Amino acid sequence: MRKWFNMNLKVWILSHKKIRKSQTINVFCLYIREYLFSSLRFSISAVMCCYILMLSGCSSTKAKTLTITKNKTKKTLKYPLSIEPTSYDPATVEDFRTYTTLLQHVYEKLIQYNAKNQITPSLAHTWHISPDQKKYTFNLKKNILTHQMQLLSAEDVKFSIERACSPNFKSPTAESAFAGIKGYNNFKKGFTSSITGIHILDPHTIEFSLHRPDSTFLSKLAYPVASILSKTAPKTEISDIKSMIGTGPFQIQLIEPYIFIKLKSFKYYHGKKQKIKNIHIPIINDLQTYISKFKAKEIDFCELSPDDVKSVSEDSSINHLIKTIPSHSIFYTELSGIAYPPFKNKYVRKAIYHAINLKELENTILKKTHIHLNQYFFLNDIGNENRQYNIKKAKRALCKAGYHDGCCLPCLTIYAPAHRTMAKKIAERLCLHIKTNLNIPCKVGTIPWNLFIQRTSESKLPMALQRYQPNSDHPQCIVKDIIINSENFKRFSKHYHSFTNSIDKMNRTTMKEMYIPEMIKLEKIILDEKLIMPFFCKDDTYLIQPYIDNLEFNFQGFINISQVINNNENTI
Repeated sequence: MRKWFNMNLKVWILSHKKIRKSQTINVFCLYIREYLFSSLRFSISAVMCCYILMLSGCSSTKAKTLTITKNKTKKTLKYPLSIEPTSYDPATVEDFRTYTTLLQHVYEKLIQYNAKNQITPSLAHTWHISPDQKKYTFNLKKNILTHQMQLLSAEDVKFSIERACSPNFKSPTAESAFAGIKGYNNFKKGFTSSITGIHILDPHTIEFSLHRPDSTFLSKLAYPVASILSKTAPKTEISDIKSMIGTGPFQIQLIEPYIFIKLKSFKYYHGKKQKIKNIHIPIINDLQTYISKFKAKEIDFCELSPDDVKSVSEDSSINHLIKTIPSHSIFYTELSGIAYPPFKNKYVRKAIYHAINLKELENTILKKTHIHLNQYFFLNDIGNENRQYNIKKAKRALCKAGYHDGCCLPCLTIYAPAHRTMAKKIAERLCLHIKTNLNIPCKVGTIPWNLFIQRTSESKLPMALQRYQPNSDHPQCIVKDIIINSENFKRFSKHYHSFTNSIDKMNRTTMKEMYIPEMIKLEKIILDEKLIMPFFCKDDTYLIQPYIDNLEFNFQGFINISQVINNNENTI
């Protein structure tokens, strides 16, 4: 009876011309329903009184949340995803392409990065940081509804963070984001039932207490793993549509594995009214198909590979639609002593460094679409001498390691994701350099994307071409995310503790003059250890249809997709 009443009351209210849809209607219906049933005054006169009061309120003042004008420009936005999503759970996703293309439309965080790479409110409208930078207090917006039509509260925030940190859940990214919160280690080990450093002050206020100051903590709360779910979400990894309960502007409506994903707008979204009604995401792993569908206006925008940038630049029909977006992406490989024991020896790693001709790689494969890295994190350029191509140095290092002319070394496999043609070409070129210059037997391997991510995070691939897409624009976070969670680095770097100490020092300040000296120390450690080998960085390149307006980007990718305007008259 209650469900019938709640549904019919909403229909009745929405049917009136002066009152429009919003989350406030739903909340109002819930309150009225509970009041009427608890007081046993369920009557037509009571309902009519409520109805009259609402009408009088709307007519006496200008329309606020209840007076949203009908949007006649709602249409469908279409863009491709090159792979099947690696996860439907923000606490386990490591692939930023999956997150930016799909999950960020369903789930939201307390804060977010805008198009100027500035931290701005999302589910929290304000926050306060204590003078000692050990306490972060967030005030949630009120009347936010989840996709299950439940009011969001601080309990949902606490649930989401503890779910990701749970010892049974095994999130690969939770430690890098939340390890600084008091009580994290005891909770992770199963000694406590909750994280003691997360305090619910009231239904709309939550506080995080840290062990020590961390100037990057706000940035960490913009990580995908910090996405807020309903407390009714499963404590196991999400794998079906019904369990994807967020607060975002869109809901997943349909998933056809390896073929198609459809999202629909959430009617009671708390933010700006969506200008897009549906999102269609076809799974297309052939980059040439992107271009043909783009020309046919079957997709509205797509990202380009370096191969496609060159061919599209020569196509006068679409080359004026290319847009380059600045990115912090770093392409690198990890030389894993876990998967390839000879890499435990620093001089073997040094030999690989000096045997690879990056300039030749740029000219033949990358075709000058990437930026050469003379340093790691764009703060100094101490890496020139260490990174130079020098066959004599390479052979001397190999001899010093006890492997004269590559003798007795096992075959080295360089891995690339199976769906990335460019990565495979780079791996083949690296393999040629190593074979020719060091006489080390070498081959190229490709594996599916989800398996590639899992094995690289565990340092179980000898050499793997990786792309680091930062969660943050803080250089401290970039360094920490690439290195500090590497099992390979923990086991084989004699400087690991020195490295973590420098990270702690940097986290205590936001002043560049304070943390840049520590950054220089870290770069020297990395260059000396040679466990991580950077190749290049690149900007992201997109093709965008001329009828698409208001498409915004930040260093993580495209954002704020609900506010995109599709002016294509042929789109429904």
